[in-house]
Amino acid sequence: MPTLTPQNRPGSPREFVQLVLKCVTKSPVEECEGHLVAVYKWEDFDWQPTEMNESLHLAWSYSEDSKTITLHPGGEKRLNICFLQGTQIVPCTSPLPLRAASALKVEPGQTEVFRFDVMLTSTNCRSVSVSVGIQNGGVKDGPEMLSPIAKILNLSDSTPW
Repeated sequence: MPTLTPQNRPGSPREFVQLVLKCVTKSPVEECEGHLVAVYKWEDFDWQPTEMNESLHLAWSYSEDSKTITLHPGGEKRLNICFLQGTQIVPCTSPLPLRAASALKVEPGQTEVFRFDVMLTSTNCRSVSVSVGIQNGGVKDGPEMLSPIAKILNLSDSTPW
């Protein structure tokens, strides 16, 4: 289930979209990585590819310097998918391609829906793919702050929302 988490650092306001991962096995899950595989935009009643179309590492919450983590039995860890700052949706990738700014631009007052395709990998478990839908909700707490909605998408549905 994606979560929305406001940052706890002073400065520009941000809301993070994160996946909360939990180890449900009796053994640790080693070298977990999150990859942003592609981003699509909902236009003309279908998912349209954007320029964000190559696999990039995603950042772990409070572990931004590490691309891999170990999930311990019963433990949870958050994978940062993107954050919203002003009218911009910013993927939490390293590195962040310059084309992300134009591919994910949301004009003030507009409602847009994006699909982030994410792949989770580790050395001792099967890979898992998940698609996260992100819809901005327009204006919140001032003219530049978006109010996002995030959910896991079922790609067999005819509409994302």
